[in-house]
Amino acid sequence: MTVSNSIQGPWERLDKPLIEPSGPITTLTVNPAIDRGSDGNYYLIIKGDKPNETNFVRNQAIAISDSPTGPFVMQEKPVIDYMDTEDMSLWFDATRERFYGVFHAHTYYWSNNFQRWNYLGKSQTSCANGKENTTERWFNN
Repeated sequence: MTVSNSIQGPWERLDKPLIEPSGPITTLTVNPAIDRGSDGNYYLIIKGDKPNETNFVRNQAIAISDSPTGPFVMQEKPVIDYMDTEDMSLWFDATRERFYGVFHAHTYYWSNNFQRWNYLGKSQTSCANGKENTTERWFNN
């Protein structure tokens, strides 16, 4: 992780990783995203290998801290299980008291508590012919 007082930098690299594999994630931790919840805690969602699997299975887990630079405490259970997601982006909507997550390829989920995620649907994309299609339909055409 790197930190800066300005978006233009300078950026300082911290000495320790943000989080190490543990609990519902083994081998590696990748694709982190962090946001602050209404309770003031920072929520890190992280992708990693699922423990005790012989096949290539990834899941998403949550870690919680009172600081954006950690230390983070990994929660015991995965929040998104048996779904190979990529490149998570997330944000907290204070008006709706909800976390939102967008995964590659543009699938939306939401959560009131960051522990249980609900499928919201595929995003809409604008195709070359101007018609609106879901990402799924775009790749199937």
